[in-house]
Amino acid sequence: MPRIEHALEDARTRAAARHVRAWEETERQLLTACFEAQRALVEDPHRRIAALVPRGGGKTTAVRVRFVRRLRRTPKARLLYVATTRTQAEMLMWQPLKELNERLGLGLRFNETKLRASRPRSGAQLQLVGADDKREIEKLRGQPYHEVWIDEAQR
Repeated sequence: MPRIEHALEDARTRAAARHVRAWEETERQLLTACFEAQRALVEDPHRRIAALVPRGGGKTTAVRVRFVRRLRRTPKARLLYVATTRTQAEMLMWQPLKELNERLGLGLRFNETKLRASRPRSGAQLQLVGADDKREIEKLRGQPYHEVWIDEAQR
């Protein structure tokens, strides 16, 4: 019996290594698609980050890549994306994230009603909301998140 257990453990280890190599290649593709300033934003390890960039500067794309990396790397991550309206959140983050998931096979699942993307393997979740619904924003206050991005905020 120990031989079988050893063989199964060996097979699990090889499968995990293949999965890690596949993710490393996907992450390399994501980072290569970013231009230098976007890559700096994606890889910034600091707790608080602000990007003062004009419209069309690639902020939302960089944030999308940050979210994908966090969904993959942080077990049970709780992520929040706030746009000016729910419609903007869908247009700027939701649809492009679904397309990215389909193209790269990220393993994300989508709840269309709640605008919530999850990665079952890590238990991580990304929630999208619009800042125009004050009641929804109030519900979010005081809740712990690993990362929160407010898009199109004004100074």
